[in-house]
Amino acid sequence: MTNLTSLDLSNTAVGDDTLARLAKLSDLRRLYVGETKVTPEGLDAFHKRHPTSVVSWGERPAPRVPLSPGKKNER
Repeated sequence: MTNLTSLDLSNTAVGDDTLARLAKLSDLRRLYVGETKVTPEGLDAFHKRHPTSVVSWGERPAPRVPLSPGKKNER
């Protein structure tokens, strides 16, 4: 697992402790932790060890509502 480059933990119970352990994975480049218990402080600590990694964090936006009802097959 040390060669892991991408990991999606969205919608799980992970928090800052897990993020600190994941920071030991030197090849990790993309991390998805949306809708978890990760805090801004935990994210900052992770970025200090992985400044070039891309981290997706925060709540997902609400589903897009169509501007017009359209036809049934266009929905």
